[in-house]
Amino acid sequence: MMKSYEKTGRYNKIFYFKDNPRLEIPKKLIINQDKGKFCGFGFYGTSGISPETMEFAPSFEPYDLFSNEVRNKALYKSIRANSLIDWREKNFAGAKAGAAITYVNDRNFLEEEDWEDLFNHYDNNIDFIHSIRARGYDD
Repeated sequence: MMKSYEKTGRYNKIFYFKDNPRLEIPKKLIINQDKGKFCGFGFYGTSGISPETMEFAPSFEPYDLFSNEVRNKALYKSIRANSLIDWREKNFAGAKAGAAITYVNDRNFLEEEDWEDLFNHYDNNIDFIHSIRARGYDD
């Protein structure tokens, strides 16, 4: 949530997180390789989040601080109020008992070998944050 021009001296550790593989890294971004760690599906095809971090439910606080930047506020409020999981990483820390909707935050969801198992685990409405795309017509 830093600005691209911000100096990194006041930070102990910086996470450069890129979710979308198609997004370009801003040219103005000052990358501190000593303090920085790259993670996210956009870089590696996996989140790169440590198992210790995955034990904690996602925090929406950074997004609340920049709520004016959230494009789809209705979707954001629904995700906050319901469950958010990452099936690829088997990260279920954001699952909430009794939630009406389970949001799945996976790109290329159908490429997961066990994608069908998702529907055996959750009996509420399942919604996908990223579009479901098959590789070909037969899929």
